[in-house]
Amino acid sequence: MKNTFWIHVVIGVLTIVPLILFNVRRIWVRRPPDPLKFKVGRCIVIGVICVLIGAFLAASYQTAMSTRYEIAIERLARKQAEMLTGQLPAAEFRSFLLENGGEELAASFDRAAEDSAGLRTEGGYDEVRFQFSNWLIPRYWEGKEGFEQVPVLSNENPIYIRYVIDTGETELTYAVRMRFTGERWLYEWIGVPNDTQLKDLKMSPGGKWFAVRA
Repeated sequence: MKNTFWIHVVIGVLTIVPLILFNVRRIWVRRPPDPLKFKVGRCIVIGVICVLIGAFLAASYQTAMSTRYEIAIERLARKQAEMLTGQLPAAEFRSFLLENGGEELAASFDRAAEDSAGLRTEGGYDEVRFQFSNWLIPRYWEGKEGFEQVPVLSNENPIYIRYVIDTGETELTYAVRMRFTGERWLYEWIGVPNDTQLKDLKMSPGGKWFAVRA
């Protein structure tokens, strides 16, 4: 999520700053013997262009945050990591689940948490790391034993994915089913993966670990 944010910031800086610097001399004009003149119209036009570029980048950022499955699963894992390091109260994490999946999602997470022996549900860890797998599209899970069968909406919707939480004391893995609504990804189910899911939801070799510190 942070990478996406900074990419858009860099694009904005590389676009807006040169535009302003290029036009500074054209806003203030001196034609001897006339006095220095300030071109209000040109300044307004440049200002409007900068605002439009900023608005476009902000909309692009919000779209990326809502439509990319990688960001959706990272957000879920990060929220849980923040809860485990004490930065996010358990009640707020549950509100996040309800907002992005509903009662069934929260109930499935509760069942998965009961199987997470030795895991403190809120606070107590200095650092929690997480990593997520490649996605599994319907082509690979539809009709396959070990995966709950739900209506397929498209070639890439819904998907299964898993993430690993490492507290330093224990390592836990969760399988997640996500559905894209046309505007954002919703989490439909979270659970402890069975053997089939562990086999098919492959972690990327040398994949990136994200860290959340207390």
